[in-house]
Amino acid sequence: MHPSSPHRSLDSFFSSEDRVLVIKGAWGVGKTFLWNAYVEGRLSNGDLSQLAYSYVSLFGKSSLADVRAAVFQNAKPISTAERIEQAFDEELTSSTTLLQRVPWICNASNIVRGKSTLLGWLTNLARSTPFTDKYSGIIASIEYGLVKNYIICFDDLERKGSGLTVREVMGLADELAQRKACKVILVFNEDSLSDDKDKRDFEFYREKVVDAEITYDPTHAENVQRALGSGHALTAQIERISTALDLKNIRVLKKFYRLISALQPELTGCDESIMSEFVNHAAVLCWSYYMRGTALPFDFVRSRLEESSWSSYLRKKDEELPPEEKRYRSIASQIDLSPSIFDKPIIQFLEHGYFDIGELRNDVEELRAKVEVRRAHAELNVAWKLYSHTFADNQTQIIESLRRVLEQDSSKLSVSEVAGAMEMLVEFGEDVTPLLERYVSQNAQALAAMNQHDSFLTRRITFSPLLDKVKDIQANRTPLDIDSVAMKIAINRGYNPEDIDFLCSLSADDFYAWLKTNPDDLPTKLRSGLFLFGNLQSSKTEDMRKYSHIYTNVKNALFKIGADSPLNQKRVKHVYEMGEET
Repeated sequence: MHPSSPHRSLDSFFSSEDRVLVIKGAWGVGKTFLWNAYVEGRLSNGDLSQLAYSYVSLFGKSSLADVRAAVFQNAKPISTAERIEQAFDEELTSSTTLLQRVPWICNASNIVRGKSTLLGWLTNLARSTPFTDKYSGIIASIEYGLVKNYIICFDDLERKGSGLTVREVMGLADELAQRKACKVILVFNEDSLSDDKDKRDFEFYREKVVDAEITYDPTHAENVQRALGSGHALTAQIERISTALDLKNIRVLKKFYRLISALQPELTGCDESIMSEFVNHAAVLCWSYYMRGTALPFDFVRSRLEESSWSSYLRKKDEELPPEEKRYRSIASQIDLSPSIFDKPIIQFLEHGYFDIGELRNDVEELRAKVEVRRAHAELNVAWKLYSHTFADNQTQIIESLRRVLEQDSSKLSVSEVAGAMEMLVEFGEDVTPLLERYVSQNAQALAAMNQHDSFLTRRITFSPLLDKVKDIQANRTPLDIDSVAMKIAINRGYNPEDIDFLCSLSADDFYAWLKTNPDDLPTKLRSGLFLFGNLQSSKTEDMRKYSHIYTNVKNALFKIGADSPLNQKRVKHVYEMGEET
């Protein structure tokens, strides 16, 4: 719907004889935002003819009496004091018989007329008067009697209390419209009515009560602009992502904005591709975490983000895919999703409201250092876009691009990316045997170190010939060693029972001896690998004992090597942030 169209519809409603209007739309798209913006503009212009405006949220309301009372008590005057006083005077005069039965109200009636600009004054008077309970029903009747020629917005119908029925609300709307000359606006998402009877009642009374309806369906770009504000540097990228996810919920978009605002300062000065990777993963994880019931399940998305868009796209033919897989495949084909170091801090922020700044900074520095890895990934994305972003007759160009990446950079790519690229070449009738043999030969150690207990192993390696090679290597792999296990944990951000048992069998002296060999990529193997056991939690006492045993021995080995020389002591303290041994 064009952004000005709802406003024109609302203008038409207020200039017509229609009395009851429904504003409906999906959850969180901004229906209340639309109405508030419209009515505030009209109130500012002072061009509404009604006496007062009352906004009533039905959230948690459990009785019709509560709703009727809220109509008067929430009202704000929008007309002149003279017009309101005249309306009050007419109503109080017509209620003479009732007033005579409650003398203190009768005596106060003149004061009420004088206080006409304060629509809730009668309520405040009643609350401060003895025996209020005795006359509360009469007070409520008088208050409700003063409601005439109002604009009344009932919001959150789908979140009403169980004691209040849709039938009662629709009946009240009809009474306010027909007997009290009010303009009534109902704002809600009819698809969210949880009770079947409420759904039937709404459909029944819709024809009898509702004069006009507006279905509010803003564009993705409009709601991104509302959530982020105009001129944000990431607006274009987020609009593209929100379209791929069909994410229009303003509340979720604002939560996403809060997340990227919290982590973005740590990425200042980073390459554009690093920022893009962070935003892509933050958006998809926020969507699945907050839009539960409509988005893909959070755990499902977490597991799929361990793969590249290639493996998702090429895993099976469309007809073989379950609905969740098809949906993720569609998303992955539009958004560049690959295994990312950002998933862990993003998930931590979503689940706990904070992230480990130190760990994130180390990860970002690691990304900055891996320029060649990122370049190889970018080259593969070029080949992917030659396939997925056009209908050009460019098969030869795609094949050449894929072969070039695999020949030059396969060791710098994730195994799922390599598998996907090889599978595509085979789909094009290409023989990849030489590429496969060379890749396996050059990366045998890393392939052997993959977690053979990982249930997602066959998802990461979609190309059967490569998967068979990996299984053969793992069946004949050499005994575990600290260096390969530490690197495997750092790369995979995980471990298997064999790794734990092996590391538990070692002493602090064993780790010390390993440190003395000056391993390659030692900061990665320690910070992202073995230090992991210092923060792990488990409900099982035995698991916690093992984690503590491993981390204590690694720490003691560092203290021991730090004692070898003042230089090593500085390294232990400043590089690995280990204080004095206690």
